[in-house]
Amino acid sequence: MWVHTFSEITDVPISQLWNVLADISRWPEIHTQIESIAVDGTSQRGTQFKLKPKGGPRLSIVVDRFERPNVYADLCSMPLAKMRTTRSLLPKDQMTEIRVTIEIFGLLTPLWSRIVGRRHSQGLAAQTKRFIARAREFGATQ
Repeated sequence: MWVHTFSEITDVPISQLWNVLADISRWPEIHTQIESIAVDGTSQRGTQFKLKPKGGPRLSIVVDRFERPNVYADLCSMPLAKMRTTRSLLPKDQMTEIRVTIEIFGLLTPLWSRIVGRRHSQGLAAQTKRFIARAREFGATQ
């Protein structure tokens, strides 16, 4: 298994962050490497969606965990491996910790960790900053 964890602390409340995180259809506004998303239904455990990364093949993904308002995880199947990305929103001394954990497991873990895992993990800091900014905007409009 290959695992990478990234975390950042913010003053944005969990509820504002969750509202942005749970709206899968709007992820391309946060993730600059996502070309498009097609979602079947509302966000909940078991929801399936197609994600097209820029320069990559269309991926089939399923929501693996949906524990409002703290944990969202999705699972992407790749040939002979799977990648789970878990986003946790944790209260921390009047602040919120955003923790993102990427796990790749299966027979071809070494290959997929080099091809997908490292690239995905390198973009987490910038992606998290855009996520926080979008959640701030969301809170300002309510």
